[in-house]
Amino acid sequence: MSADAIRQKVQRIVAEELGSVTVDKDGDVRVVHDSAVSFISVIEQENRTIVKIWSILAVEIPATPDFYQWIASEGQGYFFARMIASPPDEHGQAWVKWEYDLLGDYLDRDELLNAMHVVVGLSNDLDDEIVTKFGGRRWTDAD
Repeated sequence: MSADAIRQKVQRIVAEELGSVTVDKDGDVRVVHDSAVSFISVIEQENRTIVKIWSILAVEIPATPDFYQWIASEGQGYFFARMIASPPDEHGQAWVKWEYDLLGDYLDRDELLNAMHVVVGLSNDLDDEIVTKFGGRRWTDAD
């Protein structure tokens, strides 16, 4: 199945679930839930297509050893999903992203919706948890 066909399938499934769908300029489905904004991207690789469900949780986080330790331990304690922290920028700050990958070639409705609800629901909690523990700002609060 082509990436375009998978993208259309994702949009149809999300629209059926939520009543409508918002697609950004990159072709990603955009899902808003309270303080979190999540995206569903379709990425074509050589022999497969990946559906990536992701949120940027927080930005301008002080890039401390405790922050990176938390990302490497607690941030990896989820099945099928993971957190990714950026390297420190020139101001000693980082951002954190939460993502979940699915094989697009065999994507089924229940699998997509379960992954979407996990990312969207937990993003709404994790952004607050990270900012409370480590500082920075929720991505949706950034200027």
